[in-house]
Amino acid sequence: MTPGYDIVDPRFAELLDTGTPPERIAHGHTWTEGPVWIEDTLYFNDIPARQMLGWQEGRGVGVVLPDSEFANGNTRDAGGPGGTDLFITSSDSVYRVRTSRRDAAA
Repeated sequence: MTPGYDIVDPRFAELLDTGTPPERIAHGHTWTEGPVWIEDTLYFNDIPARQMLGWQEGRGVGVVLPDSEFANGNTRDAGGPGGTDLFITSSDSVYRVRTSRRDAAA
């Protein structure tokens, strides 16, 4: 077994440095989903707190969207309309998908 990982499918080991154990970058959240990297920020959602958060190395975690309406999934579309890099967020509470340009957080 590799430190910090229980690898069931050997293809997983091809995706990351399995010699480096996972590192906790945030705490105090009950249930998080939707991680996506965009440039130097890791965006994720704290579902019960209804917040979208962003983590940056050296700065830690901060609130990006104070009322995310239970957003649960994030992704990006580098080939959005007109070549625009879109930030895409889904939400279960209002059954919608929110899109934003890269220069406008969520």
